[in-house]
Amino acid sequence: MKNKIFKTIFLMVMVYMCISGKTVYAETYRSDFIDGGYIESRVYINKKLPNGTIKWKRVSIIIQESTGQVVYCMQPTLDIIDGAIYNVTSEDYAGAQNLSPEQFDRIRLLAYYGYGYANHTSTDWISVTQTLIWRTVRPDMDIYYSRSGQAKDRDDSIFADKIAELNNFVDTHYNRPSFNMNSIETALGNTESVVDSNGVLAQYKIRSQSNVSTVIEGNTIRITPTGVGDGEIILEKSEKRFGQSPIIFYATDSQNVFKPGDPQPVLAKLNIKVSGGKVEVNKIDIETGNNIPQGQGSSLKGATYGIYKEDGTKVQTIITGDGGIVTSDYLPSLGRFYIQEEVPPVGYEINPTKYYFSITPDNLLPKVVVREQVIKLKYNLTKVIASNKTGEMIAEPNVKFAFYDMNNILYQEITTNEDGKLSVELPYGKYKVVQLTAPSGHQKVDDFIIEVKKTETINKVIANSEIKAKLKVIKVDEETKNVIKRSHIKFKIFSVDKNDYICQTISYPEKKTYCEFETDENGEFMTPYELNAGTYYLEEIDQRIDGYLWNKISQEFTIDERSNLVTDSEHGIVFTTMFSNKPVRGTVKINKLGESLVIENGTYRYDKIALENVEFEIRANEDIVSGGKIYYKKGELVGIIKTDKAGTSTLDKLIPLGKYILS
Repeated sequence: MKNKIFKTIFLMVMVYMCISGKTVYAETYRSDFIDGGYIESRVYINKKLPNGTIKWKRVSIIIQESTGQVVYCMQPTLDIIDGAIYNVTSEDYAGAQNLSPEQFDRIRLLAYYGYGYANHTSTDWISVTQTLIWRTVRPDMDIYYSRSGQAKDRDDSIFADKIAELNNFVDTHYNRPSFNMNSIETALGNTESVVDSNGVLAQYKIRSQSNVSTVIEGNTIRITPTGVGDGEIILEKSEKRFGQSPIIFYATDSQNVFKPGDPQPVLAKLNIKVSGGKVEVNKIDIETGNNIPQGQGSSLKGATYGIYKEDGTKVQTIITGDGGIVTSDYLPSLGRFYIQEEVPPVGYEINPTKYYFSITPDNLLPKVVVREQVIKLKYNLTKVIASNKTGEMIAEPNVKFAFYDMNNILYQEITTNEDGKLSVELPYGKYKVVQLTAPSGHQKVDDFIIEVKKTETINKVIANSEIKAKLKVIKVDEETKNVIKRSHIKFKIFSVDKNDYICQTISYPEKKTYCEFETDENGEFMTPYELNAGTYYLEEIDQRIDGYLWNKISQEFTIDERSNLVTDSEHGIVFTTMFSNKPVRGTVKINKLGESLVIENGTYRYDKIALENVEFEIRANEDIVSGGKIYYKKGELVGIIKTDKAGTSTLDKLIPLGKYILS
């Protein structure tokens, strides 16, 4: 039943299939196998059947006429029938011939390495190949050579050397290199040489490889890793003499025929584990010993380093990341290297040091600490006092300065020594310098900015001058604090230090000395020149001021480092003080009298009498303004008064000068 199904399938003509990556086909085929004549040697093949019968015949050649290719008989007890119809298979060998996989594989190899392979060109190799195929197909038969075809003439020496040679080819076909399926470990940069102790490596070619570059030199394979990780080499022994798979022609009424083809490739594999080395660079500040950058705007990130072999060959460039840390890519080999800075990070000097390290199988990730010097400015300051009187520069000790970063965070406070000197080192960035203290009567220097962009030393002398300021006096209402805009109110200035009044002389437009100073239409005045630091009294000379009382109390003021001095773009440094006057205030008092008729002694008269309980309203007869403030609008009620028994009454409050109406 099985044979019927199989035969039916192969009645299809030119049906193509793909099995295990090979194209196979099935078809029917009319026999064109012809006798190609006897082999060169006159020998016979004796076939002793299991029942003891011996068949013999002289060895002849069978050729497929359509291709001219030598073919081999598969059934030693049957003949080939001319014109027989065959089924053809290049796959179902078991179905066609009842062969085990091992039998067919041996037959395939015998046919491949037999006649026509290498120097196997004599027709004797056809006989040897055919004999060994029959012995494989029918191991139960005794098949041997003779010179006459008679059983008694058995001669096992005939073709013995060729039989041994062909068997050796077949038996060693699947011999693989001794390192097959082994694993080796190596590292980038190494070249490993592996010797095949089985001596068959020369029969193999490289089919594929990963993470390595491989060269076969005789019986040695040389392996150079190209990447890190698991790699492999697959070798292939591939015989391509025929360019096709073997074919079995099979029929029920004629002997099956085997047409040689190429064997399956033989693969060998070598596993490789490739390790590689990297270097981790940790950049730190040489002074602080950590990876927090000093200064403002500086960073340990962004430094560029070259990685070099010990001989100076550059192999890689790395750039530090956050925290000044970076890990390289895999280096090209094990061995000794060094790193050297090429571009420093912002705010730091370049470090020319070569930092050496080694990549070894035991240390594939060495850690290298590199040190960086922050850019620093050495700032030497000498503080002096410039005397307004003598012009001499005198060292100023014990003056305190503060250095703030641009976030107004104090970096350092430092005080000048007895020679008026201080020295400070400032890391990269910008700093505001503030003088915190000054001797009495002397100005502090203005705040100033120092920008540190390169390593250098700066020496600077800073001089304080004695405090001087023009005096500006503003006349104000004591109650409202508004300016009293009265001109020509005269003042004198008394210096406590000199025990004398201040006089100042101008030379333009004409020479004139002022010992009294008077207000302008805005109710203020300013001295022509500065007053030296010291304590003064401001005295008001005029005793009569329209609407105000004379302020006879001298007003003390001091010009020194604690004073609120303002720098004016037109007048320079100015000290301003207010001088106040009390506005004149009055009240309203009335005496209400009436007349009383008196008749006496025949005559009459009118006597004056006090009127009690008479009520009056007091209203503003105009806007009442004093010291720039409107106290009452015109017509506004100011107060109500009521007479007593004496007919008198007084408003219970003081009111500004102005016009009022009583009703």
